Amino acid sequence: MMKKAMASDFDNTLYFMFLDEPYRKGDREAIRAFQQAGGLFGVSTGRSLRGVRQAAREDVRFDFYILATGALVLDGNLQVLMKKTVSRDCVEEIYDRYGRRADTVIQANDTVYTLTPPKFPGQTRIMSFADLAGSDIYGISFYAGSDEAAQSIARDIQQEYGTTLTAYANTSVVDVVGSDCSKGTGLAAVKEKLAIHTMGAIGDSYNDTPMLKAADISFTFSYAPEPVQQAAGHIVSSVREALSYL
Repeated sequence: MMKKAMASDFDNTLYFMFLDEPYRKGDREAIRAFQQAGGLFGVSTGRSLRGVRQAAREDVRFDFYILATGALVLDGNLQVLMKKTVSRDCVEEIYDRYGRRADTVIQANDTVYTLTPPKFPGQTRIMSFADLAGSDIYGISFYAGSDEAAQSIARDIQQEYGTTLTAYANTSVVDVVGSDCSKGTGLAAVKEKLAIHTMGAIGDSYNDTPMLKAADISFTFSYAPEPVQQAAGHIVSSVREALSYL
């Protein structure tokens, strides 16, 4: 049987953290049915492994993880399929230049670090970048203030540091990871390593565009920005509806 898989963005695609019921009606049931029929369902996110697992708990079982905007890819048993790290000096330079604000986090190891008091569960405070010595650092993310500011800063970082870093606007947040690293490269790694025949992807923001373009079949929502809608093959109302195409 030819293997099928779906990679789903997490926040505001599958999981809505500020709602009383964080999942759309029927999504979890559709995921379980897809998996029971032999399909693989995974997450593709800017979050860390700990961030995903603390939010999702036992609600969804993931068959693979594309984390830190493609910098770390794991199978369902948490074995590394691909990873790309960035230097501590490079991340500190981005922090000093753009991210010296309260809402900045560093993705490293299996968690999220912050230099200010943590705002969310799963964040670990460090006093300086020296505390990350010897760590696998996957990237840095910070709040830009608006969608437009995030796009502008991402373009600036791309122009200035494009040989070593890649920057993405994720609504009003800027995600910075290693060069040639994206949800699209993470998707390609999953497809190759897990021998997927038909690879689907669904997401709602600019940083999802590379995986929507890399997928065999792709989905987004009517509320997604126009460039994201243009990158997707189908406009749907839920993960459940997207899975029905596979």
